[in-house]
Amino acid sequence: MATSKSVQFAFDENTNAPQLTNSQGALVTLLDAVLVNGYGSQPVATLVANSEGILTASFNLAHNFKSGQILQIQGTSDSAFNGRFRVDTTQNNSLTFVEKLSGAKTASGTITAKVAPLGYEIALTDGAFKRAYKSLNPENVMYYIFDDNLWAGWAAGYAKICNVGIALEMTDINTISGLQCPYNAANPNQNWQLAGSGSSAIPGWAKVVYGCWTQGSSAYLTSGASGNHTWSIIGNDEGFYLCAASTPGNPNPNKNAICQYFGKYESFTDNSFNYLLCANLKRNTAGDYQEVDSAFLSTGKTLASFRADCKLFASNNGSSLSIGITPLFPYAGQYPANRSDNNAHIFDDTTGVSLLKIPFARQDDGRVEGDLPFVYATLQSRRNAMNEMGKYTQQVFRHPNGNYFVEINSLPTSNSYISSFFFELKD
Repeated sequence: MATSKSVQFAFDENTNAPQLTNSQGALVTLLDAVLVNGYGSQPVATLVANSEGILTASFNLAHNFKSGQILQIQGTSDSAFNGRFRVDTTQNNSLTFVEKLSGAKTASGTITAKVAPLGYEIALTDGAFKRAYKSLNPENVMYYIFDDNLWAGWAAGYAKICNVGIALEMTDINTISGLQCPYNAANPNQNWQLAGSGSSAIPGWAKVVYGCWTQGSSAYLTSGASGNHTWSIIGNDEGFYLCAASTPGNPNPNKNAICQYFGKYESFTDNSFNYLLCANLKRNTAGDYQEVDSAFLSTGKTLASFRADCKLFASNNGSSLSIGITPLFPYAGQYPANRSDNNAHIFDDTTGVSLLKIPFARQDDGRVEGDLPFVYATLQSRRNAMNEMGKYTQQVFRHPNGNYFVEINSLPTSNSYISSFFFELKD
C-alpha cells in the first residue's frame, strides 16, 4: 500500500479538481485540497481483486485519474481495500492498481476514490487566506506559510500575490518566534508587508505569482488576467513542488509551469537544517518589467541581487538563514537545433532516456550541498520554441525501471536552459 512518503502527483485536469483562478485566496484553497484533504471524490461501482491479487476499480462514468497517481479508497467493509493505492493501468471507466491483495476478493460498501492528500495539516490560520501548513511526518518540523490575502494598498486588479516562507517556530499565524526564511535582519517584516503604493508597490519578498497578464522575462504585476491556470503538485510529506502557470488560459506558452519547491532535501554535508524555499524572490515594484519564470533553472542568479529563486534555509548552527544555491545541471549542450529532435528524450515502456539528478552548490562557499529531491533532468534540453511550449505538460511515462515519471514543462529563463523536469513517482 502506498504510504505518506510515496511521491504522488496532483493536477488540474482531474475530475472535480480544484482550480487555480485569479481570485484572491485561490492558491491556499488549492493547497488545502491537495496537501490536507484530498480532492475529486468519485463513487466506485465495483472493486475486485482477482486470483493473483490484482486490484481493479470500475466506475459508472469516465474517472479521469492518471497512471502514477495515488488514490485514497474509503467505505469498504473489508479493511484490506481501504487505504492509499497507486494507479497502474487505466481505461476510460476502470483502472488497476500497482499494489496487490492476497488472493481473490470483492469489496462491498459505499466505496469512494479520491486523489489522496500529501499528508499535511493546517496548523494555524487567520480564518481568511493565510495558512501555516505542517507535515504529519514528525521528521519534517517546519511550518510552511502561505499568505494569500489581498494586502491593503495592493490593487484587486493587479496580479495575485501569495507570499510564502518557512519557519521553525510560530506562536500564532502572524507571529514567528524562531528561525525563518527568507529573513532580512535590517527589515524583519520585509517578507510580510507591502512597501510603497500603486505601481511603485513592492509586495513583500518571497512569493508565488498568479493571475498575471504574462509570464517570462518581461512581466509586470499591475495587469491581471482572468481564467484558470494549469497546475501540478508533486510531492509527499517531506516536501512538494508547486508547478503552476502564472498566467491563465490554455494557449501556449501559458501551460508552461513556474516550478517552486518547499521542503526537505538530502544533504551531502549532514546539514540538520536541510530545507529549501524555492520561490519568486524579485524585489521589483509592481509596474516594473520583471522575471516571472523558473529562474532556479538558471545558474546565473545570485541571492545578493535578490534575483535567485532558490534559498537554502540554514547552516548547521542555524546562523545563516538565506543562502543562495546554484543548480549544477548535468545536460550536455543546449537545446536541439532541429525540431525533429524534440521527442528524443521522451520514454515509454520500451524506450529509455538518461535521467540525471540535479545537485546544487551553496553560493556562499561553493560547496555541493545536496540534490533537488525526486526530480531529474535529461542529458539534453528540449528546444524552447514558442509553438512547442506546453507540449509535454503533465505527461506521465513509465520508465524501464518500473517507476512512473511525470514530465512538467517549465518556463526557463532563456532558450539555453532546461525546459522540462521529470519527477519520479516512487514509493
